[in-house]
Amino acid sequence: MPAGDYCDQYAGSLQNGKCTGQTITVRDDGGAPPTPSTPTGYQKTIIFIKKDTYQGQNIFIRGGISHANKDVCSPGPNQQANDPCAIPIVHNTSVPFVYAEYISWSQGDQYLDFEGSEERQGTYDGAAPFGTPLAYSTNDATAIEYQPYNKYGSGYWMVQLLVDCKKTDQGWFELKGYLSPSVGWEQDISQKKCTGALGGSSPFSSKNHVAKCGAVNVFTWGSSDCIIDSV
Repeated sequence: MPAGDYCDQYAGSLQNGKCTGQTITVRDDGGAPPTPSTPTGYQKTIIFIKKDTYQGQNIFIRGGISHANKDVCSPGPNQQANDPCAIPIVHNTSVPFVYAEYISWSQGDQYLDFEGSEERQGTYDGAAPFGTPLAYSTNDATAIEYQPYNKYGSGYWMVQLLVDCKKTDQGWFELKGYLSPSVGWEQDISQKKCTGALGGSSPFSSKNHVAKCGAVNVFTWGSSDCIIDSV
């Protein structure tokens, strides 16, 4: 392949001469630059949300550290880089190629934030994401939707991220589900003390789910229950 910049049209599309998804650079020797190393302070963090859905529905999360900023977050659009509530993330979920929506929408998703899609975030068939995408998972090891961290059952939407724990609120951060199409935001909740190998209570109250950075966090849509397990 000749040297140059190529638009990954599987993760996005070429619109008005600009790539909406990931751009891949090919060097003169035909190779690609090495993948950058994970920045210091980022920790593997897994989010599960239990929600029964039907084909064609997708779950996203929005979140950040609104409590630490007295609920004053950037309204958007595309203000994530300067949003005091946004937390830098790197997607680290392994999914098969049948997960075209997740693969596309995770491209260019660099922040967990309350705004929604990001300027350089990938699209799927022209549809923009509504936040950080989740992938449907099950604990059935014979199913294509199987995820090793899922020991909880079927119907758990999940994402595995590398999260900048330095930007969290005392090691915790907030999140809320967003269901597309038609339903929108998950309702407010009042989180209880979490069960699980790590368990515990968040150091602050919130109307959102509160997750622990560097852990497996398991929530149920619209419920105050939670599980926090070790990665």
